[in-house]
Parts: sequence; structure tokens; C-alpha cells
Amino acid sequence: EGAIEANPARRIKTPKPKQREPKATSLADFLALLRTTHGGSLADVRDRTILLFLADTGCRVGGLCGLDVGDLDIPHGLALVREKGSKSRYVPFNPPTAEALSDWLAVRPQGQGPAVFVSLSTSRKGRLQPGGVGQMLRRRAEQAGVSGPVNPHAFRHFFAREFLLSGGDLASLADLMG
Repeated sequence: EGAIEANPARRIKTPKPKQREPKATSLADFLALLRTTHGGSLADVRDRTILLFLADTGCRVGGLCGLDVGDLDIPHGLALVREKGSKSRYVPFNPPTAEALSDWLAVRPQGQGPAVFVSLSTSRKGRLQPGGVGQMLRRRAEQAGVSGPVNPHAFRHFFAREFLLSGGDLASLADLMG
């Protein structure tokens, strides 16, 4: 209205947005989770393989749970994962993950279908479900004393962060993550 010549609001500083907590599993938490799988039990072998596969491929938990033995090309370090309905893609994995997959397939209970990862519960035979992976991660996190995020999706963020920190570019990351 022209009553004042200067704008009194120009001295007001805008508040800084809150820094969001990173959603990724930390490297220290990942290593602590892996240490909980050094026993020789069937669950230890399976869970170690799941942890390595999630961290090494960046695949979604649905892709992990939908993985069939025929989808693995262990010598070439490739797995065909199906995610988000009918979308499929190949994900590469490193030798430690290949070794873990070989170890798991050598002891994996037979007669539960083609699934790579099966439930070890006596009441729920067959393909491991996403909820079972979440339960396993919570159980392992409690064993390891981990308080950071360890849900399956946090491993996708972990993969992405480690890829970029290792010198990867965003376009390649987008392709790898589907």
C-alpha cells in the first residue's frame, strides 16, 4: 500500500530444512550382520547368502524371493531377477556372492520347488517370502546389536551409495537397479 518504503521481511532468515536420516544400511552395520552368519547352521549359510546377494546386486526383495535356481549363472556372476510384476533384468554379482550361492545351493533343502531361497521353518515350506526376509534381517540386527536401518530396501540404498562412492556414474547405477 506504500505505507513503508523498505521491506521488513528481508531480514528474516528462512529456516534450513532438516537433514534426513540416511535410509541406507551402513557398512559397519552390514559387516556386523555378516558376522552373525559365521556359524555353520543351515540358517547361517542361507542368511549370509541373502545378505551378500542384496548388498551386491541392489535387487528388490521381491526379485530375491522370486529367484529360481535356473535363473542363476554362477560361473559368469549373473542372475535373472523379476521385479515389479513382469519386469526382468540381469544383475551381476561378485565372486564372494557366487561362492556363497554355491555353498547355499549345496546344502539347500530339496523338494521345495525351484526357489533359490526357501523357508527353513517346519510349518512353512517352500519359497521364502519378503516378510520372511524382513524377519530374518530384524533377528540378525538384534543379534548384531545394530540399530540403523536394515530392512530389505535399505540394502538397495546401501548398494547405490557404495556404487557411487566407488566411482560409478548415475546412468550406470540406474541401469543396474532397474
